[in-house]
Amino acid sequence: MKWIVRSLSLPGQLAEILASEDRWSDALAFLAAAVHADVAVATTPHGTLGVHGLVPAEALRAENPDELARALIRSGQEATWVHRCSGGLVAAATRAVDGFARGERELLDEAVPVLALAVERSAARAQNGAGDAARRKLEARLTEIERQSTVGTVAAAVAHDLSAPVSALMMEIGAMRDRVLELSLLLPEAGPMLRNVIEDLKGLADHCIDSTERARQLLIDFRLAAHPFSGKPSTTNTINVADALRSCVRMLSPLARDKVRLELKVEPELPVVPGNRRRMEQAFTNLLMNAVQAASVREGLAGLVEARVRRVGGEIIVEIADNGPGIAAELKERVFEPFFTTKSPDSGTGLGLPIARDAVEAHGGRIELESDRGRGACFRIRLPVAEVPAHAAPTQVRRRVMVVDDDEAVLRAMERILRADYDVTAVQSGLAALEVLGSGERFDALIVDLTMPEIDGPDLYDRIKARWPGLEKKMVFATGGAFTPSARAFLASVPNSRFEKPITREELRPIVLGVVTAA
Repeated sequence: MKWIVRSLSLPGQLAEILASEDRWSDALAFLAAAVHADVAVATTPHGTLGVHGLVPAEALRAENPDELARALIRSGQEATWVHRCSGGLVAAATRAVDGFARGERELLDEAVPVLALAVERSAARAQNGAGDAARRKLEARLTEIERQSTVGTVAAAVAHDLSAPVSALMMEIGAMRDRVLELSLLLPEAGPMLRNVIEDLKGLADHCIDSTERARQLLIDFRLAAHPFSGKPSTTNTINVADALRSCVRMLSPLARDKVRLELKVEPELPVVPGNRRRMEQAFTNLLMNAVQAASVREGLAGLVEARVRRVGGEIIVEIADNGPGIAAELKERVFEPFFTTKSPDSGTGLGLPIARDAVEAHGGRIELESDRGRGACFRIRLPVAEVPAHAAPTQVRRRVMVVDDDEAVLRAMERILRADYDVTAVQSGLAALEVLGSGERFDALIVDLTMPEIDGPDLYDRIKARWPGLEKKMVFATGGAFTPSARAFLASVPNSRFEKPITREELRPIVLGVVTAA
């Protein structure tokens, strides 16, 4: 059977295959097709769940990941991926000399929660016969994962479609406000009526900026509903941790209202940290949700959750503390285990804290827990501060920037913002960009939309690298939040700067400056 990847994410499609019955052979065949594996296998201590391809008998008898990997290598495979679940082992292997690509390993890692649940369900069936109660519980979880995957896919698509007009609007309103300020300086002796008009225009511009910022935050919240990120975040992007934490507190405040007082304390002028903002926001959101739930269960005591961020030496410290019932000493070591939860089955899956820990560790940080029974809990995140890259000395020569985006509104807004500092060439397609470059023109930076018809961002990158080696390093990729597996794999494979729309003028300018002045 030939498997076709649909709009649903890989975890969602695996959950769909495995939700109703143990169709392990189909699931493993689909997984192998998605990551170009030659073989795939799932086993439990009670027997083999399913195989795809020619798997040696000794691999089916393996009791741990190392034994399974060695058996697959001895059978002629070049590289393996093995995950140990609480109920058994899941593995994939390839004969490709270069092994699994980075994007393929990311897809495998994304599939882990679904595979782990399915293995646990199958192990429960084998051990307990029918295992009706366990099966119903695990099938409900698989169905929920599938539902969340679908919601995430739709949310990401909506955010992508809205990001371009909101981005253009934010940049244009900012430019309009600058023009109003310039007008007020050019007319210092204006009469009362004209001064009132100018002040009204300033107020209208400020109101529009506030409104579009709220729309931008809604788009960010939509993206949090999409599937979680895996792999190590790019160090070419940086996170304003205070802004990220503030956004999460704002999003969760309605949930805490009338139950818990949610306070935010931010030290001013904090440096940035390297990484992916959306993944870090997911970690903050999970910790804040747990804290709000914990603080709301103590009767006779007003619930309080404090979110704090400060700098200590070379680290940014984020603390999320609650005055809930606390965590018993014997449970502290288990709270980060996948699927371990002290909540009722209908209010907790046991995945929030493991996801938060993985996100923090992927950013080079660590997460600590302080808690005593009856005294609340405090989760402390330590993140390394980003090093500021050195740039070449400023020059009087006017730099040249090309903007490539198929959305005309975004294209013109970026052109208008950047032309005060650079000579800007704006084109609406990858083909037009190649024609301009083919005529002999050269640029100090190229801002390229990742998703365009015909020649998209990754394709344009490859063509520029082949024809004008070195120029591809000057490319900055703009995304709208919707990623295909190939697009995610591409961004993970290149070190280029990138940003997500919508973006403000204040955020765009330093990104472009960093590229045009890079040594």
